[in-house]
Amino acid sequence: MRSLKVYCDGACKKNDIRDSLGVGGWGVVIYDDNFTWNAYGGKKNTTNQEMELQAMNQALRVSSVGLEIELFSDSMFVLQGLILGGKHSVLTKKSDISGWVKKWRSKGWVKADGSAIKHLELWKLIVEKCENHLENGSKITLTWVKGHSDSVGNDRADELANLGVKSV
Repeated sequence: MRSLKVYCDGACKKNDIRDSLGVGGWGVVIYDDNFTWNAYGGKKNTTNQEMELQAMNQALRVSSVGLEIELFSDSMFVLQGLILGGKHSVLTKKSDISGWVKKWRSKGWVKADGSAIKHLELWKLIVEKCENHLENGSKITLTWVKGHSDSVGNDRADELANLGVKSV
């Protein structure tokens, strides 16, 4: 099975307090045996969390189905939303999606306390894309990588996310 290594990252400037608004960007880099593919984008009035989610959304959007996808992120926020523990998991079927989204979905897409989920539409898109991949034979390995730790792929995704910030 053909495999891809996919790194995604988000960034936000003037985001001194968690969830405060700033100028943000997302970056994705994909490696396979034959090519390297890069993409980035940006947005005003956003949060770091939204940009991390957008990076994951874009990574899943552009990765072909039916492949082995090794997906790396330095966002525990995003990974915990998809997998228990948020560090590492292999998804081969829809029921392997075991993080917060599983509970949210079972409660009608609200948190356990009944409050609204921030960036709900992005969460739903990510789950939809994961499920589409899994239904079409993809194997997705989600792995947390420490940010700014000399991981070439993560460092490149970070550079792209910052280009996204500058593009706004």
